[in-house]
Amino acid sequence: MAPKKKKGEEEEAVPLPEELLPPGFHVSCEVFWVEYAQDIGGEDASYIVRRGSKGELIAVPDMITFEKEDGGKGYSLETVEVQFSGDMVPRTVVLKALALEPPPVHLMWNTNPGLQRKFVKVSMMAAPTLSKNSSRKAIRTPAPEQSGTQCASSPFVDAILRLEAYPRRIDRVESQIEPALVEFLNSEELHDSVHNFGSHHKGGWIDFQAIYPWVEQLVKSANTQANLSPGLSIDAESYSVQVKKFDGRGQFMNQCPRSEDILPFGKFVVTILYLESREEIRKRLGREREMRELLEREGDVDGCDTVASAVWDTEEDLEFWVGNPNSGVATQNYHFRAVLGKPIQDIDAGLSADPEEGVQTVERPIQTICWPRFDPQATGEGALPPLRDGDYYARLQPPIDYARQSAAPCHWALRVVAEGQSQITCGTWCVGDSKLSATIPFDLGASAPFQNAPAVQQG
Repeated sequence: MAPKKKKGEEEEAVPLPEELLPPGFHVSCEVFWVEYAQDIGGEDASYIVRRGSKGELIAVPDMITFEKEDGGKGYSLETVEVQFSGDMVPRTVVLKALALEPPPVHLMWNTNPGLQRKFVKVSMMAAPTLSKNSSRKAIRTPAPEQSGTQCASSPFVDAILRLEAYPRRIDRVESQIEPALVEFLNSEELHDSVHNFGSHHKGGWIDFQAIYPWVEQLVKSANTQANLSPGLSIDAESYSVQVKKFDGRGQFMNQCPRSEDILPFGKFVVTILYLESREEIRKRLGREREMRELLEREGDVDGCDTVASAVWDTEEDLEFWVGNPNSGVATQNYHFRAVLGKPIQDIDAGLSADPEEGVQTVERPIQTICWPRFDPQATGEGALPPLRDGDYYARLQPPIDYARQSAAPCHWALRVVAEGQSQITCGTWCVGDSKLSATIPFDLGASAPFQNAPAVQQG
């Protein structure tokens, strides 16, 4: 047991908290964060402080009192209040995470990226104008290549128009169909399958709804036999549309089809579905190529060595960030929104038309996160350290549990320029896709910054 103090012995004076500061520290002195990056804010005022962040020690709020072995009282200091540069709220931090001098440059991660939005015009890809329900008059109209009129801009649209004018002549569009699918449509197996509906050589009538299960199976067989990807599909609603296209007189709908029309109708449905799917693929790849070319043309930033940029063509609220797995924080997140309203910089976004070309366009922002080129000769407060060598990644994806804002496909592109090399990936996020997650990993301080291919997940 510690000896009791004798009567009359003076109590030890309690020091002021400021007196417990380490040598060189005092209120109003300049301090630097030297530990790993941490989120030192609360739920309502989050703030991430990173190695090398500068601040001012503004207060020593409290000290810890403990009992020493000799029975006396001891005092220590664990936390202080610091006002970090760029932060509006004083923060209570651990004293041992502070130093009077900044950490060595090779230990610091430059946390002052440039965040930019550059608006560019993106052409709107209008849906092809296809013929309405065919009629006898339409069937007698010469096909596009015979009439001398201007053809559509796509070979698949041309083929669709041609087939709708002559719905029983798939041979006119076989040049736009995969050979395996052509072989399937002309196979004896397909010809024999129509015998289930009665004599093919005698005139007769069959309810068009009775043919639907056969058409469904025909579409599935076409996917398998021709190894189509993506596969073709049909439902009851689109089936009725194809019925009207095949016979504009409404014979299928009102009088039931003749048995000798079953085989040509089945070939027509499969061929139309194939051409329409390939036209959608053509438009998708064209828009992805446009997004890619936009980033390659407009994504560079003068005076910056490391640049990550992203662009997408709908009003979806996507997250775009650059992360450093070794920074001590889960993500380094810079969040942008592309909206159809009036964005920053007083640039009106929305639809416009080029009076000369008649092309409808929409303004979309290229989102950029970039780091200024490191100048080893620069000194003073404005001198920035380089990005620390290590592994990084750029990522584009929607927030968790995000609900789509548009029914239109979202075409996107993601690009990173690092160590003088460029890597880019692009894709399309469709309404039926479960998620979009595009990542480009890169490595600073290595001869080949892109160690792995871009990772893209699209459900």
